[in-house]
Amino acid sequence: MLLIQLIECYKKYIISIDKAPETIKGYTIELNLLNKYLSEKYNGLIYLEDVNIQDLEEYLSFMKDKGYAPASRSRTIYIIRAFYNFCYKKEYIIKNIAVNLESVPVPEKERVYLSAEEMKYLISGIKSPIMKLVVNTLYFTGMRISECLNLLLKDVDLKEGIITVRNTKNKQDRQIPIHKELMDLFSNYIENWRDGAANPYFFCLNSTCRISPDHVNRVLHMTTQSLNMNKHVTCHIIRHSFASCLVARNINIVNIQKLLGHKDLSTTSIYTHTNIDELKKAVNAI
Repeated sequence: MLLIQLIECYKKYIISIDKAPETIKGYTIELNLLNKYLSEKYNGLIYLEDVNIQDLEEYLSFMKDKGYAPASRSRTIYIIRAFYNFCYKKEYIIKNIAVNLESVPVPEKERVYLSAEEMKYLISGIKSPIMKLVVNTLYFTGMRISECLNLLLKDVDLKEGIITVRNTKNKQDRQIPIHKELMDLFSNYIENWRDGAANPYFFCLNSTCRISPDHVNRVLHMTTQSLNMNKHVTCHIIRHSFASCLVARNINIVNIQKLLGHKDLSTTSIYTHTNIDELKKAVNAI
């Protein structure tokens, strides 16, 4: 069966098992890139049963030569394995060659995050009022950008001071208390300048237009450049900064886990940091 056809079958499968839209999009892009590479290599349509382990290894070498980071190549291996596992279980192929792919070691890096002072400086440099509000919301709630932009008006209860996050990555709704500073910003937004009476989404540009995650990330990039901030800031970095700020204030990690919507506590633990000042205090404590 053609590789391109099986990629479409796999896409329908992961949609049927309720994978997140971002996951579906990412997996499809990665597998289509593999198909493009093999099609160009063999100058024609590719049948999955004709692909061998050497083809896959050469593709990974191609990615390395193109400058893809170890983390990106490791993710590609994971996706290829998942795809081949699906094809093997559905009996589209008689042998799962992807199990023989060697993993790519991924060096652990200290994650980038912004301090409370850096966040205030960043937000002060954002010119657009709606973008400023979105970034404030990300920082005071720790929501993923997709969760934030998918909020409906009915999900933000100013009377009770609760945001209900729906359609989350782990398919479970969660509630986040509204920070007192955010409460004032939300009230002013709803009462005085929200432009979108017929738009059901909380954050909107007008009655028909929504805000895209890419647009928010572009605003963050342009703002950090204009402020000469020596950090690459994305929406996810702000989520990370929210968690790091709570850790620094000794908030119970289980509470942080619930706010972030993590299933596994080990996922939350990556948001703990040490910095050089903390290490100096540690050695001088002897």
